[in-house]
Amino acid sequence: MRRLLPALLLAGCLPSGELGPGFDVESDGPAWIDVELEVDWAPCPLFSGGGGPPAECAEVEVPLDWTDADGPWIELFVKRHGDPDATVQMWMLMGGPGGAGAGYEGYAEQFVAAVPDDVVVYLPDHRGVGRSTRLGCLGEADASPGGYTVLDAEWPTCLGELVDTWGDGLGHFRTTGAAMDLGRLVQATRAPGQDVHIHGGSYGTFWAQRYLQLFPEQPTGVSLLGVVSPTFSFNDYGVGYEDAGVAYLDGCADDPACGWYLGDDPAGLARDVLEDLPGACPGAAAAGLDRAELRAMFGGILIWSWWERAAIPAVVHRLDRCSDDDVTAQEHLAANPYNPLAALGSDRLFSRALGNNIIVGELWDHPGPSIAELEQFEAEALFAPGSGLRTARRIADGWPVYPDDGFDGRFARTDVPILMIEGELDPASPPGQAAAVGEHFDGPDQHYVLVPGAPHSFESPTTEGWSCSLNAMFNFALDPTAGVLDCWDMIRPVDYAGYPDLAERLFGRASLWE
Repeated sequence: MRRLLPALLLAGCLPSGELGPGFDVESDGPAWIDVELEVDWAPCPLFSGGGGPPAECAEVEVPLDWTDADGPWIELFVKRHGDPDATVQMWMLMGGPGGAGAGYEGYAEQFVAAVPDDVVVYLPDHRGVGRSTRLGCLGEADASPGGYTVLDAEWPTCLGELVDTWGDGLGHFRTTGAAMDLGRLVQATRAPGQDVHIHGGSYGTFWAQRYLQLFPEQPTGVSLLGVVSPTFSFNDYGVGYEDAGVAYLDGCADDPACGWYLGDDPAGLARDVLEDLPGACPGAAAAGLDRAELRAMFGGILIWSWWERAAIPAVVHRLDRCSDDDVTAQEHLAANPYNPLAALGSDRLFSRALGNNIIVGELWDHPGPSIAELEQFEAEALFAPGSGLRTARRIADGWPVYPDDGFDGRFARTDVPILMIEGELDPASPPGQAAAVGEHFDGPDQHYVLVPGAPHSFESPTTEGWSCSLNAMFNFALDPTAGVLDCWDMIRPVDYAGYPDLAERLFGRASLWE
């Protein structure tokens, strides 16, 4: 029986080739040590902030270097919710890189509540993140100049602290080590005859594919959302945001209400208005809505949101018209900014250091664009969040680049069922590079789906109110050989009106536009 979850609306290049005909992971890969992990579970709440249904937590010791049993060991944190003997283990891999498994706790509650006998959900923290020997530094403190956010000026000191603590061991806080962690945790927890489904979101899809390089036959199914190719690079990360944002604004021209306000070239109008700030609307600029602030806000809205994206053309319209009421509305927005990405600044489990380590070492083509080139791009951008520029600055700080471990930039070879879900308007893992993963994994029960209008999340509301992508993934996890839930034609058209109280939330007004 195919099961639908209740509605859930959130608010995570060309291939360089396979491993090659002469490369075999078992014989040619590293000499992995064979160790039986001890996993001792203790009761804990499902939600990391406390509350929710009961769960179990474990802290598991693993080698920092999976080829060196005599070297340092680190601690992995994993949480599970549901009956350990359920039909299917579902491991949910958070993205970032740098995100902790806590971001999936709400989904774990929903999945187990829907089919309590069929699913037990495991939420691991990637090595170096959250409660898994988190990489952090003294600059992450509320009393520091940037508060919990590490400022550019603080990163050299932070890097020095990390290198002093870990030395070359810092190079093992990367994807291959995390993939080996995952495979060995599955081995240690899997009940006899139990199916295993691995779900990855965003960087979690990159992590899941590295796991498939090491354990190509272990899982019974894999699902990937916001698909990151093994050859993905942050060098031109901002371009994906610009392309997705302009595509969204282009659709505004065909919407009766949005097009009436922004005309037949909404992206051109947006560019003209932002280039003319503060002159276009001095009152809004005085409230703090400069181009950098708006670019960050627009990019944050674009990556996760379905409904809130309507705020982007509405802000452009109010800046362009700039009446006294528009200024008051923009002052309300400046005092109550909406940017989902800004939540990372208060996430004590997220590790920016781990993210830097992986991006610089595995998700950056060296040499990359210069800081000056990236600063120029950001200055002219509408949506780019500045990730490429931040990475270039970390490289300038001297962030170490570790040698290719033999797995970087290569595709796994596996026949296991895989569902790959990619949003048509995904700015973070653009469809052009994600399609290469779909072209590679094209065997029986391996499916690539481009979701119309969707961003970098499960957001795909159907006309009946539930999420198509979420339910397709869930059904696939329960039975990966039964095909993919056919709900894609039921997804609502891209929306430019938002939900009823969005205008009140953003502008303190009854209307987005007036």
